[in-house]
Amino acid sequence: MAPIPVVEQRPCRRRALPRLIPLALAAIMLSTTVSDGTAMLPSPLLFGTDGVYSPDLRGFRKWRGALDRFARDLADPASADADAWRRFVAALPGADAGPALFEAVNTAVNGRRYVTDPVNWGLGDYWASPLEFLRRSGDCEDFAVAKYLALRDRGVPADDMRVVVLDDLQLGVTHAVLAVRRDAAFYVLDNQQSDILPADAIPHYQPIYAINEQGWWNYGE
Repeated sequence: MAPIPVVEQRPCRRRALPRLIPLALAAIMLSTTVSDGTAMLPSPLLFGTDGVYSPDLRGFRKWRGALDRFARDLADPASADADAWRRFVAALPGADAGPALFEAVNTAVNGRRYVTDPVNWGLGDYWASPLEFLRRSGDCEDFAVAKYLALRDRGVPADDMRVVVLDDLQLGVTHAVLAVRRDAAFYVLDNQQSDILPADAIPHYQPIYAINEQGWWNYGE
């Protein structure tokens, strides 16, 4: 099979191009089974929209790179950043705290400075690991990734979370947030606001794709 095209779009940027997912990738995602023959997970509603699920993350190098660096750095016994992350996570409530955990994570991460990738890394787009984020802060997808992995480390299942790249129709920018499922609804942890709102209460957010460690959902037209 030919390599899957890279589909990661650059969040935190003003839109200049239509949001299109390559047709070749869309065709691959229409399969109803994953590679081991098991049934594909059903597509959840997010911002009132159905997504097409795929377990194939090969097109998401920046996301996979952030996860790989995070795991590698945590395994380093001499890493001061890893120690800082463990202290950060240990201060949070556990998963059984429910909304209190979401609020604690959203507040703690949103307390970091917003820094664009060109300023922070000298790159047009870079997905930082949470350890890099604690050290240097970051932009919208870095806030979302840090929240995702903080919640995961406090016991929230990865299957209940999505890092969502979306269009903010009010501001005319591409943005990234974390969506967390609770009681059959998605709630949005957003670096642009302190309140945690149900996804359906934010009509000006139009998802492009959502991703976690297990796969991704295409909301492109």
